[in-house]
Amino acid sequence: MKRHVIVALVLIGLVTLGCGGKDKTDGKGTTPVDGKTGDVTPTKDGSKSEELTYAGLAITVPGDWEVSEEENLFRVYSPGDIVLLQIQEFSSESWKDFMAKAESKMNEYLKNDLGPDYKVSKKGEEKINGINSYYFNYSYEDADYGKAVCYTYAVETGKGITMLTFDVLEDGLKDYQKALSDIKASVAVK
Repeated sequence: MKRHVIVALVLIGLVTLGCGGKDKTDGKGTTPVDGKTGDVTPTKDGSKSEELTYAGLAITVPGDWEVSEEENLFRVYSPGDIVLLQIQEFSSESWKDFMAKAESKMNEYLKNDLGPDYKVSKKGEEKINGINSYYFNYSYEDADYGKAVCYTYAVETGKGITMLTFDVLEDGLKDYQKALSDIKASVAVK
């Protein structure tokens, strides 16, 4: 009897918290993701994708990727943590002011994140879906995971500058190339 009561209480608790119950959406398929927007929609191949909006940028990622949010930082991890996407509020300055010192600001940003041990192979301005950006393509060695190949974009959002980083373990780059291209093609200002 005691066991049945405990099981019943656990089930009631799970239903109350929304675990094992219906997906909590607004009727349009929209599910909150850590206080931000996350629309889960089917793709042409039947898999699911999720649109995430943070710091004035929207990206669409595969629905099975893990999403987390910190104070001013949004992270998305692929299964197995091969790919890390990061969106971070950077500054409220204008694009013109940022571009006056873009290279030094990018170096400062990366040194704060990685320390001095990264190697830049390319840098410059790029339009992403018509949006102004300045990027660094770089790599670094991680003692636990090996070499990572990265792009960090400073993106003009109209409200300031947001950093968008694609950080991929070199061993998994080929496997995730299409997903990364699709994510970059989805970048939009919101």
